[in-house]
Amino acid sequence: MTEKSKAWLLSLILGILIPLAGLSFSKADAAPTATYTRETSEAEARLIQLDQARKKKERETFAKMCEFLRLDDKQAETAVILFEARLKEIDDYLTLVAEGTLKATEAHLKMVESFKKYRKQFEEMLNEEQKTRLSIWEKQGASGVKKNRASRG
Repeated sequence: MTEKSKAWLLSLILGILIPLAGLSFSKADAAPTATYTRETSEAEARLIQLDQARKKKERETFAKMCEFLRLDDKQAETAVILFEARLKEIDDYLTLVAEGTLKATEAHLKMVESFKKYRKQFEEMLNEEQKTRLSIWEKQGASGVKKNRASRG
């Protein structure tokens, strides 16, 4: 991976994926375009740190959603397999972008299609009550559901 593609990947993740995961950062946190090995290593370390934080937050939110949907053990096992497969697919697309074999716009479209594919498989395993609860989850978000539950006592 070239220095230019590493810096570009960092920019892509900071600019697109991190906000989608609900994380934030200031411009001061972003690593400058690396031209020296030490700077590249620092940029890579920051990139890895942000990616790990994104995945941790996504896993926590996913676990809360599964609990809210009241998945049984078999459904939860299938859901985790789907979730982890989707995370790997996203990582694969980002690697292709970093290597320069896939354009960022194409990667974005592939990620959208990936979401749709896994979403369909996920919804197919839900019963009607769980589908209704999923709709509530999406309308209110994890924090909205929590607030609603707290207000009910």
